[in-house]
Amino acid sequence: HTRKVNSDAASPEADIVVNTGVTGAVVDKGTMMKFMPYFAQSVRHGLQDMGISSLPQLRDGLYSGNLRFEIRSPNAQKEGGVHD
Repeated sequence: HTRKVNSDAASPEADIVVNTGVTGAVVDKGTMMKFMPYFAQSVRHGLQDMGISSLPQLRDGLYSGNLRFEIRSPNAQKEGGVHD
């Protein structure tokens, strides 16, 4: 987000744009290698959900047109969820 700050009320041309919002530093947590097994397992689960057994099969399905994705709006996702 940005916010205009007028440094001189008599001169509207002197508006200054200042970035606003949350800022912070990320502490170094080390190498990504310790997270790779979790990432790989998540990819495997996603492929399994799609009925795909390998990355080459995923690529082939995408480029051949046999595997297609649809975009669903947030409202459609909510409507398709579990109802009380």
